[in-house]
Amino acid sequence: MSLGPLVQMTNVSRGGPGRVGSLSYRTGIMAVLASLAGASSACAATINVDVRNDVVSSTDGHCSLREAVTAANTDTASGTTAGECPRGDAGGDVVVLAAGDPYVLTTANGGALRITSSLTISGPGAANTTIDAGATSRVLDVGASPAAAVSGVTITGGRAPDGTAPASSGTGGSGGGIRNGGVLTLADVTVRANRAGSGLAGSNDPAIGHPGSPGGAGGGIYNTGTLTLIRTTVADNTAGAGG
Repeated sequence: MSLGPLVQMTNVSRGGPGRVGSLSYRTGIMAVLASLAGASSACAATINVDVRNDVVSSTDGHCSLREAVTAANTDTASGTTAGECPRGDAGGDVVVLAAGDPYVLTTANGGALRITSSLTISGPGAANTTIDAGATSRVLDVGASPAAAVSGVTITGGRAPDGTAPASSGTGGSGGGIRNGGVLTLADVTVRANRAGSGLAGSNDPAIGHPGSPGGAGGGIYNTGTLTLIRTTVADNTAGAGG
């Protein structure tokens, strides 16, 4: 895990050799999250997700997690059919998840959930609600400007991209579960079993010979912004392998 320049956290306990470890945070309350994410009760939409698969359709009468995040980012409804995600509001929005089967992300509809506005993703508990990228992409990619929050979910199955061409250094992507470049609060969240990208393998070919490249940092979380962790566990994530 690479926590970056500014992290607020308490009650840290580390795991054994070869893993990032487990971080448990015992302070904070759920009521703070909307404020941290820039939301106010007077101008924040509540968007209830009612389908588990990663579908994007303006006419199916359902609101998927990806559609809900997009509606919050753009302040635009996912469609005009009854049951579609309502539009978000400029004051910050709350995307509500339910207990049960995982919310599965796919690369077919864009891979990582990209957060570009102030919003909160809220589930009923990390033991009950999971967002799973199926080792195909990161789970969350938080942009530079928003103040966002996530509560009561497990983030798993994230996989940052592997390094590719030597011209771009071939370094594996960082932040398998979450890449944060903004202001992000995680409360009652588990970040588990995610992986950063592997570095490009070296080559002795005279035409394209190059050394191996380093793997990505932060198997669970890669932070270059401001990160606050409250009662959150980060465990069993893996940094990227070197080439």
